[in-house]
This record gives sequence, structure tokens and C-alpha cells, in this order.
Amino acid sequence: MRTGIALLSLVALWSLGGCMSSKSALRHAREKGTIKAYEYYLARFPESRLTPVAKEELAVLRDEKTWGDAQASGNADSYREYLRRFPDGRHKAEAQRFLFTHDEGAAWEDARRSNTLESYQAFMSLYPESTHREEADGQIALLLEEQAWNTARTGHSIASYEHYLSQYPQGRFAADAQQKTLVVREDMAWKTADSLGSSEAYDTYLRDWSNGRFRGAASTKKALALEKELWEKTMVLKSPEAYEAYLEAYPAGPHVQEAREYLDMQQVVVPAWKEAQKANSVEAYQAFVDRFPQTMQADEARKKIRALDDLAWANATKRNAPKNYRNYIEDWPQGAHVAEATERLGKLEESAWQAAQKKNTVQSYTDYLEAFPEGRYAAQARDKFIELRVTAIFASDYEPLPPPQRISFGSIDNPVSVLTLENDTRYVLTVLFSGPEKKQEKIYPGKSKKITLANGFYRVAATVNSSLVLPYAGNQSYSGGEFASTFYVETRRY
Repeated sequence: MRTGIALLSLVALWSLGGCMSSKSALRHAREKGTIKAYEYYLARFPESRLTPVAKEELAVLRDEKTWGDAQASGNADSYREYLRRFPDGRHKAEAQRFLFTHDEGAAWEDARRSNTLESYQAFMSLYPESTHREEADGQIALLLEEQAWNTARTGHSIASYEHYLSQYPQGRFAADAQQKTLVVREDMAWKTADSLGSSEAYDTYLRDWSNGRFRGAASTKKALALEKELWEKTMVLKSPEAYEAYLEAYPAGPHVQEAREYLDMQQVVVPAWKEAQKANSVEAYQAFVDRFPQTMQADEARKKIRALDDLAWANATKRNAPKNYRNYIEDWPQGAHVAEATERLGKLEESAWQAAQKKNTVQSYTDYLEAFPEGRYAAQARDKFIELRVTAIFASDYEPLPPPQRISFGSIDNPVSVLTLENDTRYVLTVLFSGPEKKQEKIYPGKSKKITLANGFYRVAATVNSSLVLPYAGNQSYSGGEFASTFYVETRRY
């Protein structure tokens, strides 16, 4: 039992001795008061009960050391390094105050160096209570005005300069803005006058801007405009009095020779005009216009021609007939109503063709061809007429048509045949062919005619201009080569 107690006392004494050593060591570190002494202590006693205390005291020493170094250097980077290492350090507030003051000064110097609206506005947004606030506000005001003035000059308009003046009526550039406004107003007035180019326009400019920059040019152009206007008036009047007035006003004007020639011509024009009036025809008036196109009488002649044109058109429209419209177009190829006449003629032809097709008779196609011999459907109408006429003859009494006499054989490659028609009667002979092509040939008494026909089968009919003579009719084939047919009248008694 006693042995156990002795062992416990020995352990306790040993622990007490160790504790005293830790305290003694810490006391020694405190006496030294250096970072190195504390670091030595912590290296010897990393797990001592006094280790946390030693660490706290070491942190304070390091904080003070870094702070002292920052103060000694006076460099902003040293203060930033202090705050980096000791974000909650004992001298945090002092370091921040130093940096704020230091950064504001640097920012102000940067703003002044840039001397721009953006740099001053950025400074004020960071340091609204800065000691440089008044100076910064002043610079901002100056730069804003300068910006407004540059915008006005870029626009270079009355509106842009007036906008500047509305913002800065007493501004540094107010006088320049007012002067520029006058310049723009004058420029606009001159541009308007010069674009109109009339004596009145130039006179208005000279009246409103008597001391303007363009007064010399305006005076010169006004004089030229007056001469031009008087000559244009002369051209409208075209009277001897007008030309004489021009010569009196501008004896050295650009149109002097033309005016004198006109006055000399009047000695020839007047008699010629009387002759045209006496004839009172389109030809006479047109000849006068061609000879004296720039005279006052020529204008009157043109009116006379238009009146005759209108009269011819009125006569053409009295009867809505194709012949009337064709005559108008032929007589007045340049007439004012040619387009309308052509349109009406087209409508009449279309109507006549529709009617002919609907009836589909020899007479309906004859009527169409009589009205429109050169019409759009004339070829079709002639083909239909021949086809129907041949059919009618074949359906009536007729004499058999003798076959043609072959004169020669043609080449097998030749697609046409040559046919000689001889009229051995005392009548006008009409021969009609209805087949691959359709033809109507008229041969006078004692005459002959040579024609070509496309090879093939044909129905052929022949008539004369006498109702007492029966027609001939028959089917014939042509296969190339040359043929001849002689027509005669045979008298029979029944």
C-alpha cells in the first residue's frame, strides 16, 4: 500500500516539475518579447496547457510587427499586405483609412490626367464626399458644355445650335452658336433661292440678306434670271411686239440673233400664213408648221389641224362602220383619235368574225371579208368561204370537171404541182380549190394563169359571172409535175 502511494507522488512531482518548466519557458519568451522566442517556445511545448496563450501572444507580436513595417515604409502596398495577412487585425481601421486617403488622391490624379467627363464622373461615384468634389463638379460642367457644343457643331443645323443655347444661354460658346445659327439660316436661304433659280427668289435673298455672303452671286444670277424669264415670255407670246421688247431690254442678250431673225421672217411669215388660211386644209397648215415651227401663227396652225382632226373623227363616228374608222386611220395616221379608232375597229372585227362563225355560211364569210379584207381572220374567212362555196356547188347542178392534162412529171421530192389555168370563155372565170390548201383564182376572158398547189386530193369547182352557165365541179389529185386545164362554155339545147 505504501509502495503505491510513493509511486503516485513521484509522478505528481514529475508533472509539476514539467509544468514549471513550461511556465518558465513562456516567462522567458515574454521577457524576450520577440517572435523568435515565442516560436522557440511553441516548438518545445506544442501541446502545453500554455500553448494557446503563447499562440495568441505570438499573433499579437506578428500583427504589431507587420503594422510597424507598414508604417515605416509608408507604402500603400505594405498596408494592403497588412490587411491581407490580418483581415481582422488590431490596426485594420487605421490601415483602411490610410488606403482610402491614399487611393482617393491617386484616383484624383488619374482623373485630372485623363481630364474626361467619364474619368471625373467615375471619381465622384467612388468618392462622393471627396475634398476635390467642387473642382470635379466644375470640370464635369465644363466638359458637359463642351460635349453639347461639339454635338451642335456636328449637327450644324438651326435646331442643334438652338438646343445648345437652350441649355447654355450664357455658355462659353453662346456667341458662336448664335453666329452659326445665322450662317445656317443664310445657307438655307441661298440654297432655296438658287434651287428656284428665279429672279424673284434671288431678289428675296438680297432683300433678307443685304450683306450676305452670296450677295454678289445673287445679283449676277438675278440679272441672268430676268433675261431668261423675258425670253421665255417672248417664246410664249411669239409676237413682233414681244421680240422687240426683248431686243430693247437686252441689246446684247444671248437671243438677240434669234429675235432679229424672227422679226425679219415676219415679212415672209405673214403672207405664207394668209395662203395657208386661204387653203384651209391639213396639208396647207402642216406645210406652214414645218416651214415656220417657232412662230405664233404655227401655234394657230396646229390648233386648226387639231380642229380638222376632231371634225374627221366626228364624221367617222357618225356611223359605227369599219370603213369609216379605216379611212380615219389612213387619213390621220398621227391623229389624236387613232388609238380609239383602232380599238373600235378591233371590236367591230371581233364581233363580225363571231357572227360569221356562228352563221357559217358563204354569205357570212363574204360579209366579213367585204368589211375586213385585211383583217386578222381574213385568211381563215377565205378558207371557210372556199370550202363552203365548193360544197354548195357540189350540192347543186354542175357539169363534170374534165381531168387536167399532165404536161410533165416532177421530182418525187417536190411537194407542189404547177397548174396552168386557161380561160377560153367570154366570161370572168373563178376556179376554187378545196384540199390540202384552199385557193380561189380569177381569170379574165382569153387569159391564163399559172399557179402552184400543194400535192394531194382536191375538190375543184369553176364558175363564171353568168347565171345562165352551169358550174364545173369534180375531184382531182395532184402528185407533182405540171398540169394544164382549159375552161370553155359548151352550149346545149334541151
